[in-house]
Amino acid sequence: MCVCVCVCEPRTCRSCRGLLQRSVHVVWSLQAYDEARKRLQKDAEDRQFVVPELRKQSRRDYLRKRHTEKLQDLEMEIDDELYYFGGE
Repeated sequence: MCVCVCVCEPRTCRSCRGLLQRSVHVVWSLQAYDEARKRLQKDAEDRQFVVPELRKQSRRDYLRKRHTEKLQDLEMEIDDELYYFGGE
């Protein structure tokens, strides 16, 4: 609504256009704030479920890699034993 003293259409009055633009900006700002708040809340909820799964997967990957490295170390140790003490 027009708050100026003239009787006009809000879209045609210069003073009213500024008020309309500011009120629209405030509404958009509130909508953006609500959307950001909802997004952050959803992210927090997702983290509760995702982080434990990521930890499990990371642990599995680490153990798989460690197993491979241990096998290589043992093979190298056996090769050393055979090289140094193979004739005995």
